[in-house]
Amino acid sequence: MVNNMPYKAAGKAVALAALTLAASMPARAQGSGVLPGGVGSEPEQEVNQPLVAISPSPYEETKLFGDWGGLRTKLLNHGIDFDIGYVGEFGGNTSGQQTGAGYAGQIAFSLDIDWQKAANIPGFNTHFVIINRNGNDVSNLYGDHLTQSAEVYGAAFGMGVKFVYLYGEEKLFNDRLNIAIGRLPVAVDFAASPLYCLPIGLLGCGNPRATTNSASFTSWPQSTWGGRIRARPTPTTYIQFGAYESDPFPGGGRTGWEWSTVNATGTILPVEIAWEPVFGPTHLTGHYKLGFAYDTSNFNNLAQNTAGGPLLTPIETPSMTTGRMQFWATADQMLFRNGPGDNAGLTLIGTYGHSASDVSVTWQTAFVSALDKGFLRSRPDDGIMLSGAWWAVSNQLGSLQQQQAALGLPLANNALHPQSNEYAIELDYIAPIYRGVYLEPGIQYFIHPNADAKLPNAFVFAGRLNIKF
Repeated sequence: MVNNMPYKAAGKAVALAALTLAASMPARAQGSGVLPGGVGSEPEQEVNQPLVAISPSPYEETKLFGDWGGLRTKLLNHGIDFDIGYVGEFGGNTSGQQTGAGYAGQIAFSLDIDWQKAANIPGFNTHFVIINRNGNDVSNLYGDHLTQSAEVYGAAFGMGVKFVYLYGEEKLFNDRLNIAIGRLPVAVDFAASPLYCLPIGLLGCGNPRATTNSASFTSWPQSTWGGRIRARPTPTTYIQFGAYESDPFPGGGRTGWEWSTVNATGTILPVEIAWEPVFGPTHLTGHYKLGFAYDTSNFNNLAQNTAGGPLLTPIETPSMTTGRMQFWATADQMLFRNGPGDNAGLTLIGTYGHSASDVSVTWQTAFVSALDKGFLRSRPDDGIMLSGAWWAVSNQLGSLQQQQAALGLPLANNALHPQSNEYAIELDYIAPIYRGVYLEPGIQYFIHPNADAKLPNAFVFAGRLNIKF
C-alpha cells in the first residue's frame, strides 16, 4: 500500500487552488459561452439542428491565440475551419486498493470544410480529425477496469498520430435530409450529446456506456466504414438510420489507419428517433431520443460452452451467438435560464443504455446529471455539474463467476471476485480563466470499483485543463 498522505494533501491543495483561482478571475476572462466537454464528444455541437440560433463569438475571444492575425477568418470565409485543442486530465485517489496519481492527455486537430464556399458544391461538407494521446489511468491503481477516472484515457495510446474520422456530409432540402458517409464512428451521431462529456470521468461520455463499451458500436477515437441518413419531418423531430462495418476493437486498428474490411465481422444497423422541443418565451430547449441497434456479427457467449453448460475454464470453447441487440433512451431538458447565453440555465440530463447480457460484459448503464451554468452574474460562463452513474455487469457473467468462485477456479473476465454493479458520483466546476482556456476541478467517488463489492471504494481528486488554440 502506498502512503496516501502526500496525495491527500496534494489533491486538496490542487482543488482548493483551482476553485480559488476560478472564483477570483474577472468576468472579462469569460470565453465563448460554450462549456467544452472532452473532445470525445466531437463534433462539438449542441444539437443536430440548433433550435436557438447563437452567433459565434470572434476567434479573438474563443481561442488562446485569437484569429492568428486574421488568417482564421480569411480561411473561414473560404469554407475552411480548423481547430487545434489540448485536453489534460489529472487524478489522485486517496482511498481504494492502492493510492496514487495519474494523468491522461490528448492533442486533437480537426478540419471541417464547407465545399459550397470552397468550390461551389451546394450543401456538401467534409470532417477530418486526428489525435495524439499520452499518459496513464489512475483507475488501474484501485482495480477499476470497467470505467475510468479520466474520460480521455483509452484507445490510441502509444500512437504518434491516431486517425479518428474522415467523412462527407450532404445537406439537402434546407437540411431536412442529411446524409453522411465515410470512415466515422457510430456514436458520432447515435445516442450522442456533448453534454455527456462535461464530467471528467467516463461516467457517460459521450454516449450511454452499455452501447459503446461493446466495442463494435464504435465511439471516439475509433471509426469504421459506414453512413447514416437523417430526415426531419418537422423542425423539432428527426429519424435517422445507418449501416456501419462491425470490426473487432479497436475499429481501424491501433493506428486508425487500417481501412481494409478484411477483419469485418458483420454490420451494425442503428436507428434513432428524436424530439427536440423548445418551451416558453425563454426558449427552454429539450432533447429526447430513443434508439435501437442490431449487430449481425457472431459473438462468443460469455457464460455458456458449446455443450450448453457453464463456461467454467478458459480451455473450453464458448458457444456462439448470432447477432446482438442494443437500445438506449436519452433526455436533457433546461428547466430555467440564467441568461441568454448557450446552456445558461439549469439543465437536467439522463441516459440509459442496454446491451444483450449473453455477449456484453457491460450489460446496463445509467447516467444522470444536473448542470447549472451562469448562476454567478459576475461570471456568466461558469458552470457547476453534479453527476451520478451506474454500470451493471452481465448477470450471466456474474452468475458464472459465482460458480467459478464456489469451485475455487479463476474467474472469467480476469475478475478478483464475482462482479455485479458499480456506482460513481462526481462534482465538477467548469470555469474559463482566459480566452480559449478552461479549468475544471472535480471530486469523484467510485463505489464497488470494477463492479466488485469486495474492492475498497475510491475517492479521487480530479482536474481537467482544456485549451483551444
